[in-house]
Amino acid sequence: MTVTPNHSDSDGPRAAEVDSTQPVVAAVDDLRRDAFKVLERALREFLREEGRPPTASELRLRMGVLTHGGFKLNALRYRGFRELLADAEAQDLVVIDSARQGDITVDFPGLVGGDQGAQYMRPDLWRALVDWSPRTTRVWDLEDERALVLPSEPVLLEPARFARIRELIASKPKRFVSIPHLTVIDQLQLLKDLATKSHLDLGTRTALDGAFHSDRPMKAALDVLRGYNVDFATSWTNVLRAEALKRAERWKAGVPALADVDLFPTSAVPSEKEIRNAHASSRAKASQVASSVLREDAYGHVPRPYVTEAALRSLIHAAIDRMPAQELRALVIPVGYLFPEK
Repeated sequence: MTVTPNHSDSDGPRAAEVDSTQPVVAAVDDLRRDAFKVLERALREFLREEGRPPTASELRLRMGVLTHGGFKLNALRYRGFRELLADAEAQDLVVIDSARQGDITVDFPGLVGGDQGAQYMRPDLWRALVDWSPRTTRVWDLEDERALVLPSEPVLLEPARFARIRELIASKPKRFVSIPHLTVIDQLQLLKDLATKSHLDLGTRTALDGAFHSDRPMKAALDVLRGYNVDFATSWTNVLRAEALKRAERWKAGVPALADVDLFPTSAVPSEKEIRNAHASSRAKASQVASSVLREDAYGHVPRPYVTEAALRSLIHAAIDRMPAQELRALVIPVGYLFPEK
């Protein structure tokens, strides 16, 4: 005998159908967490093998290989791979360089130190310090308080904002401070010093000497050293980041105008300058945002018409961390959020 469920019962299957979307949402969240793990693995492998950050296309291809074709954006509810990367960047998993020519590149944040209390160097300054591209201008904008990296001379199909930045540098030179970077020669010497301390066997030393005299010495040397020790790439990254921090600290100490520059992402403790300007700037910035929808800023950036939820939450947290006490006291939050969830 077949028993037919009573659909009129409020506690029956029909009532359960009302909440049927909750497992779906939870499943998407789980898939995204798994995707971020694959993203980190793909990025780590590419950096170890190629000795450079991958483009978005290269990273997406590597993620497809690692998942044997199982990586699907539509299953993750992303409209494109760039949106996935933006979500990962909002969670401090990666750093995106969208200022370079061609496809964007993806890297890990500039981790300084290896313990749990390690800090991440601000991404714009990290790129300016370690990008060894020739014929490149690297400057700090004292007014906008950010690092800018761009070709020193115009190149074909470059973003329009590069021309505006060059014009500003030429017309207002006192507004900008040059950023000294770690050249390819500097970085090769760091790699040689690290190799010298690694007590390599004769065969590895011979292969390494040949790599340093090849057309692509950095990649070739890293390939040799990775073959000697799979963890060598991690040691190299730590050395590079430590040296970049030293270079940044010397740069900041040598220029009085840089005294208020924070080498790391916005701290939870605001600087005196931030406290001094917060009251006026918070209202001014809100007005600017309201009036700048789909309009270019001084550098030619066009505000995005939307941001992901994760990115929005990250922006809100960062804004709260920068608020002085008087602004925090004026913050309006529904009282229910002040109590722990049951």
